Amino acid sequence: MALTWHFTEDLRVVASVADGFRFGGVNTINELTNGISGQPFFFESDSVRNYELGVRSTWWDRRMTADFTAFYIEWDNTQVQTQWNSTFQAVDNVGGVLVRGAELAFQAVLPWNLTGTLNASYVDSHTTEFFESDGEGAVEVGETLPNAPMWTGA
Repeated sequence: MALTWHFTEDLRVVASVADGFRFGGVNTINELTNGISGQPFFFESDSVRNYELGVRSTWWDRRMTADFTAFYIEWDNTQVQTQWNSTFQAVDNVGGVLVRGAELAFQAVLPWNLTGTLNASYVDSHTTEFFESDGEGAVEVGETLPNAPMWTGA
């Protein structure tokens, strides 16, 4: 569900709530196929609910655009890639993850029909439930989600 409010022709506010999921599956390298004890045979589906609030504005006859979005994500039974025996990778489920952040983007039409863009984002993602995996060990509540950078930009 999304709502858009056109405050003016060059300024609008967007609010949205979205639900999603990914199917679970079978790890192709598991205890039955390679004899590694504790490696999960199956991984479960995960689900996500995303709340966003954003502002878009344009200037100079729409030659420059600025977007700002803040988001809050509740992610249950999160699928993560884990490493086993320092060699094999498998998918496992973390109990829950909370993700909060913001994104900022600028785009401008420059002379000679060139376009310049600038993007930056901040993401704070951490576990909300204790998780234990033979591949990763104990993951306490509040730990950062693996492979989730806090700052990105382009």
